[in-house]
Amino acid sequence: MRALPRGMTLLELMATVAVIGILMALAIPSLQGTINKRRMSGAQRAIFQQTLEARQQARRSRQPVRLAIIDSVGENGRTSPALRWEQLDCVAGDTWGSQCPIPACRAQACGTGGCTCSVTGTPVPLPPNLDVSSLDGLCWLDGEAGTVVARAGATTCAPANPPPAAGTLLLRQGDGAGNYQVDQVFTMNALTGAFKSVDCTYTPRPAECPPL
Repeated sequence: MRALPRGMTLLELMATVAVIGILMALAIPSLQGTINKRRMSGAQRAIFQQTLEARQQARRSRQPVRLAIIDSVGENGRTSPALRWEQLDCVAGDTWGSQCPIPACRAQACGTGGCTCSVTGTPVPLPPNLDVSSLDGLCWLDGEAGTVVARAGATTCAPANPPPAAGTLLLRQGDGAGNYQVDQVFTMNALTGAFKSVDCTYTPRPAECPPL
Protein backbone atom coordinates (compact mmCIF):
# COMPACT_ATOMS: atom_id res chain seq x y z
CA MET A 1 0.00 0.00 0.00
CA ARG A 2 1.20 3.53 -0.79
CA ALA A 3 1.88 5.60 2.34
CA LEU A 4 -0.48 8.53 2.89
CA PRO A 5 1.12 12.04 3.05
CA ARG A 6 1.97 13.04 6.60
CA GLY A 7 1.10 16.47 7.98
CA MET A 8 3.35 18.62 10.18
CA THR A 9 3.68 17.65 13.79
CA LEU A 10 3.10 20.19 16.54
CA LEU A 11 6.83 20.29 17.24
CA GLU A 12 7.65 21.02 13.59
CA LEU A 13 4.98 23.74 13.47
CA MET A 14 6.36 25.39 16.60
CA ALA A 15 9.90 25.28 15.20
CA THR A 16 8.73 26.88 11.93
CA VAL A 17 6.93 29.67 13.79
CA ALA A 18 10.02 30.27 15.94
CA VAL A 19 12.27 30.57 12.89
CA ILE A 20 9.85 32.99 11.23
CA GLY A 21 9.77 35.05 14.43
CA ILE A 22 13.56 35.23 14.58
CA LEU A 23 13.79 36.31 10.94
CA MET A 24 11.17 39.01 11.49
CA ALA A 25 12.96 40.25 14.61
CA LEU A 26 16.15 40.61 12.57
CA ALA A 27 14.46 42.27 9.60
CA ILE A 28 12.26 44.84 11.39
CA PRO A 29 15.07 47.06 12.79
CA SER A 30 16.74 47.16 9.37
CA LEU A 31 13.43 48.02 7.70
CA GLN A 32 12.67 50.69 10.30
CA GLY A 33 16.12 52.19 9.79
CA THR A 34 15.54 52.38 6.03
CA ILE A 35 12.15 54.05 6.56
CA ASN A 36 13.67 56.60 8.96
CA LYS A 37 16.48 57.44 6.52
CA ARG A 38 13.99 58.01 3.70
CA ARG A 39 11.82 60.15 5.96
CA MET A 40 14.83 62.23 7.03
CA SER A 41 16.06 62.63 3.45
CA GLY A 42 12.58 63.65 2.28
CA ALA A 43 12.28 66.23 5.07
CA GLN A 44 15.67 67.73 4.21
CA ARG A 45 14.74 68.09 0.54
CA ALA A 46 11.40 69.69 1.49
CA ILE A 47 13.13 72.14 3.84
CA PHE A 48 15.50 73.27 1.11
CA GLN A 49 12.48 73.70 -1.15
CA GLN A 50 10.97 75.97 1.51
CA THR A 51 13.97 78.31 1.24
CA LEU A 52 13.54 78.47 -2.54
CA GLU A 53 9.82 79.18 -2.19
CA ALA A 54 10.43 81.84 0.47
CA ARG A 55 12.80 83.76 -1.79
CA GLN A 56 10.44 83.41 -4.75
CA GLN A 57 7.48 84.62 -2.69
CA ALA A 58 9.46 87.65 -1.48
CA ARG A 59 10.40 88.52 -5.06
CA ARG A 60 6.81 88.12 -6.25
CA SER A 61 5.07 89.99 -3.41
CA ARG A 62 7.86 92.48 -2.59
CA GLN A 63 7.02 91.90 1.05
CA PRO A 64 9.12 90.30 3.82
CA VAL A 65 9.00 86.50 3.92
CA ARG A 66 10.54 84.52 6.74
CA LEU A 67 11.06 80.91 7.75
CA ALA A 68 9.51 79.88 11.05
CA ILE A 69 9.25 76.75 13.18
CA ILE A 70 5.64 76.29 14.26
CA ASP A 71 3.47 73.70 15.96
CA SER A 72 1.49 71.95 13.24
CA VAL A 73 -1.32 69.40 13.51
CA GLY A 74 -0.63 66.40 11.27
CA GLU A 75 -2.96 63.96 9.56
CA ASN A 76 -2.95 61.78 12.68
CA GLY A 77 -4.23 64.70 14.77
CA ARG A 78 -0.99 65.05 16.70
CA THR A 79 0.83 68.35 17.13
CA SER A 80 4.50 68.38 16.16
CA PRO A 81 7.12 70.92 15.04
CA ALA A 82 7.15 71.95 11.39
CA LEU A 83 8.93 74.53 9.23
CA ARG A 84 7.12 76.90 6.86
CA TRP A 85 7.60 80.26 5.15
CA GLU A 86 5.40 83.22 6.10
CA GLN A 87 4.68 86.42 4.17
CA LEU A 88 4.48 89.23 6.73
CA ASP A 89 1.98 92.04 6.21
CA CYS A 90 2.89 95.70 5.80
CA VAL A 91 1.30 98.59 7.71
CA ALA A 92 -2.25 99.13 6.41
CA GLY A 93 -2.48 102.06 4.00
CA ASP A 94 1.25 102.12 3.35
CA THR A 95 1.01 102.34 -0.44
CA TRP A 96 4.72 101.96 -1.13
CA GLY A 97 5.30 99.22 1.42
CA SER A 98 7.99 101.18 3.25
CA GLN A 99 6.72 100.00 6.65
CA CYS A 100 7.28 96.28 6.21
CA PRO A 101 6.83 94.17 8.13
CA ILE A 102 4.38 95.57 10.64
CA PRO A 103 6.24 96.18 13.92
CA ALA A 104 4.30 93.44 15.72
CA CYS A 105 5.82 90.77 13.46
CA ARG A 106 9.40 91.58 14.38
CA ALA A 107 9.11 89.78 17.71
CA GLN A 108 5.84 87.85 17.37
CA ALA A 109 4.66 84.75 15.57
CA CYS A 110 1.96 84.98 12.92
CA GLY A 111 -1.45 85.24 14.53
CA THR A 112 -0.16 86.46 17.89
CA GLY A 113 0.43 89.91 19.36
CA GLY A 114 -1.07 91.67 16.34
CA CYS A 115 1.24 90.02 13.81
CA THR A 116 -0.62 89.06 10.63
CA CYS A 117 0.64 87.09 7.64
CA SER A 118 -1.17 87.26 4.32
CA VAL A 119 0.15 84.02 2.89
CA THR A 120 1.94 81.03 4.37
CA GLY A 121 3.61 78.00 2.86
CA THR A 122 2.76 74.36 3.50
CA PRO A 123 4.36 73.26 6.79
CA VAL A 124 7.10 70.63 6.50
CA PRO A 125 6.92 68.20 9.46
CA LEU A 126 10.28 67.90 11.22
CA PRO A 127 11.55 64.41 12.17
CA PRO A 128 12.29 64.17 15.92
CA ASN A 129 16.07 64.01 15.47
CA LEU A 130 16.43 66.77 12.85
CA ASP A 131 17.58 70.17 14.14
CA VAL A 132 16.83 73.13 11.83
CA SER A 133 16.82 75.84 14.51
CA SER A 134 19.41 77.85 12.57
CA LEU A 135 16.76 78.54 9.89
CA ASP A 136 14.12 79.79 12.34
CA GLY A 137 13.55 83.51 11.76
CA LEU A 138 15.59 83.70 8.56
CA CYS A 139 14.01 86.50 6.54
CA TRP A 140 14.03 87.81 2.97
CA LEU A 141 13.41 91.54 3.45
CA ASP A 142 13.46 92.66 -0.14
CA GLY A 143 12.77 90.13 -2.85
CA GLU A 144 14.17 92.32 -5.61
CA ALA A 145 17.45 93.19 -3.89
CA GLY A 146 17.84 89.73 -2.35
CA THR A 147 18.41 91.12 1.16
CA VAL A 148 18.41 88.29 3.73
CA VAL A 149 18.76 88.79 7.48
CA ALA A 150 19.01 86.32 10.34
CA ARG A 151 17.23 86.27 13.69
CA ALA A 152 18.84 88.55 16.29
CA GLY A 153 17.66 87.49 19.74
CA ALA A 154 13.87 87.60 19.62
CA THR A 155 13.79 89.94 16.62
CA THR A 156 13.15 88.77 13.07
CA CYS A 157 12.78 90.60 9.77
CA ALA A 158 14.34 93.81 11.10
CA PRO A 159 16.52 95.71 8.57
CA ALA A 160 19.14 96.26 11.29
CA ASN A 161 19.63 92.52 11.74
CA PRO A 162 22.79 91.03 10.20
CA PRO A 163 22.82 88.60 7.27
CA PRO A 164 23.44 84.96 8.24
CA ALA A 165 27.13 84.29 8.75
CA ALA A 166 28.78 81.75 6.48
CA GLY A 167 28.54 78.21 7.82
CA THR A 168 25.73 78.95 10.30
CA LEU A 169 22.70 77.66 8.35
CA LEU A 170 22.93 74.01 9.37
CA LEU A 171 20.71 70.95 9.17
CA ARG A 172 21.83 68.64 11.97
CA GLN A 173 20.79 65.05 12.52
CA GLY A 174 20.83 63.69 16.07
CA ASP A 175 21.04 60.23 17.59
CA GLY A 176 18.40 60.83 20.26
CA ALA A 177 21.05 61.19 22.96
CA GLY A 178 21.94 64.83 22.36
CA ASN A 179 24.70 64.15 19.84
CA TYR A 180 24.40 65.84 16.45
CA GLN A 181 26.17 65.60 13.13
CA VAL A 182 25.85 68.23 10.41
CA ASP A 183 24.22 66.69 7.34
CA GLN A 184 23.80 69.80 5.22
CA VAL A 185 24.93 73.42 5.11
CA PHE A 186 23.04 76.13 3.21
CA THR A 187 25.27 78.71 1.55
CA MET A 188 23.89 82.06 0.43
CA ASN A 189 24.66 84.33 -2.48
CA ALA A 190 24.96 87.76 -0.83
CA LEU A 191 23.91 89.60 -4.00
CA THR A 192 20.78 87.61 -4.94
CA GLY A 193 19.71 85.91 -1.70
CA ALA A 194 19.74 82.54 -3.48
CA PHE A 195 20.64 79.45 -1.46
CA LYS A 196 22.58 76.31 -2.31
CA SER A 197 22.57 73.07 -0.33
CA VAL A 198 25.93 71.44 0.44
CA ASP A 199 25.88 67.75 1.41
CA CYS A 200 28.27 67.21 4.33
CA THR A 201 28.11 63.40 4.21
CA TYR A 202 30.49 63.22 1.25
CA THR A 203 34.12 62.14 1.55
CA PRO A 204 36.25 64.17 1.34
CA ARG A 205 34.18 66.59 3.38
CA PRO A 206 33.26 69.79 1.46
CA ALA A 207 35.07 72.94 2.60
CA GLU A 208 31.74 74.65 3.43
CA CYS A 209 31.00 72.04 6.12
CA PRO A 210 32.27 72.42 9.72
CA PRO A 211 34.94 69.91 10.79
CA LEU A 212 33.82 66.73 12.52
